[in-house]
Amino acid sequence: MTTRAGKGLLQGEVVQMAGDSVTRPRLRLLTTSVGPSEDRGPIPDALLAIALSMMILYPVLMARLHASMTPLILLLFLIWTNGILERRKRTIPAGQVIALVITYSIFLALLTRLVARTVGFTAATTLEHVFLLFPLATAAGWILVRSGRIVQYLSWLLIVGVITVLPAVYEYLTNTAVIRAAAVRRNGSTRAIVGSETPLVLGALFLALIPIAVYLTGRYRYVCSICLYIGVLTTGSNGPEILGAVVLMVCLIPFLARRVLSTWRPLTALLTGIAVYLFVGANWLWTTQISGESTTDVSNQYRAALYAILPRLFHDRPFGYGLAGLPPDTIYFSTASSGIQDVSRSVDSEFVYSVTQFGYIGALLFVVIAVFGVFGALRNHAIGLSSLATTLVGLFLSIHSWNSLGTLWFLLFGACAALVLVRGDSVEWTGLYSARPKNVPQWPQVGIAAESAMVTPAQGGGRGDPGRTPISRQPMGRS
Repeated sequence: MTTRAGKGLLQGEVVQMAGDSVTRPRLRLLTTSVGPSEDRGPIPDALLAIALSMMILYPVLMARLHASMTPLILLLFLIWTNGILERRKRTIPAGQVIALVITYSIFLALLTRLVARTVGFTAATTLEHVFLLFPLATAAGWILVRSGRIVQYLSWLLIVGVITVLPAVYEYLTNTAVIRAAAVRRNGSTRAIVGSETPLVLGALFLALIPIAVYLTGRYRYVCSICLYIGVLTTGSNGPEILGAVVLMVCLIPFLARRVLSTWRPLTALLTGIAVYLFVGANWLWTTQISGESTTDVSNQYRAALYAILPRLFHDRPFGYGLAGLPPDTIYFSTASSGIQDVSRSVDSEFVYSVTQFGYIGALLFVVIAVFGVFGALRNHAIGLSSLATTLVGLFLSIHSWNSLGTLWFLLFGACAALVLVRGDSVEWTGLYSARPKNVPQWPQVGIAAESAMVTPAQGGGRGDPGRTPISRQPMGRS
């Protein structure tokens, strides 16, 4: 019995699950090893990983260091630079690439300030998120997978996330706020927010970490994943609660994992069903009339009303209204509790928000990210499921308008793109059971193979020390 070991970051332990022998990784952070001949980046990865985790889960604290998102942009740039400098085989010198990115970032920063003064803050924020945060975070996710560092970053993010569940539960039970000045409440119940921007964003972050917890914590996977789902419940967010329950069942029940993750068809059917449901609802079922009076009813009907304006948006503005999004006094909702409401005041749906800004282009980009999550899950269950779950949160939350969740979403998209498009042992299929997925479409592959070495039992691949495994965990064939 042999295992592959390329630029793997976790040691594995052989476990038996439903009759299949698989490699279950044991969480290791500071002792992460890379090949002896590889170059390391100039900054310790653990330091960058901790900083990124804090900026994603505690953006309120980080914002006190600087009024803008400059620290986050700088951090993503450093992560990307670290990966570029440690790559030994490059067709273009790293110095030229870094200089080009610095020039682009400076130009965009100056352009953002100009747009903020002439057009408005919303347009400037969108410009910064779409044209600076999106490419940098996506490139960082790509390079972390290519360099074999992705597990270390996800491990630190998971640790900070699990720790964050404790103050979230405390806020929920004591009706107090740990970091903010006042607690957030709805229908008499406190919604945990801790250091995040909103309870819904915090719930989405906990949800995204559930697949990562299942595939990185070995024998503690049940405790950690359920702990994160409890964190979702403390936020009082209906969408993440439903998605979290589904993801939890898929991750923890081998039968469901085989049914859902063994081929691309189930997840593709799910996305197709959602698309058909939204299309039928937006055209024939839903209206801009919100009849509910309670907060929960208004919240649920508000999303349906948002999708009801899609046909008008596509017809009137096929390419959207631009960076500033939907102008004020353009479309209104009629509510029983608050009267007439301007839709432009709040668009809590990534899909609808993207359509208001970029029309068909925004809708297509949302679909592309979802598709990469599906096929990324066939190569690495944890990363792909996390990316897909975050994308589905975009059905009821405007993801790219938030620094923290938007960064994680873009980073996971870059990681999935590397998993799907790159050929190499460092991104080989890893998952719950030993059978490889069937009927996976052949994607165009990037012709850069990652270097790897075979580890046999005699070299440390026995049951007690089965050797290193790529990215998450590597299936092991029967001896």
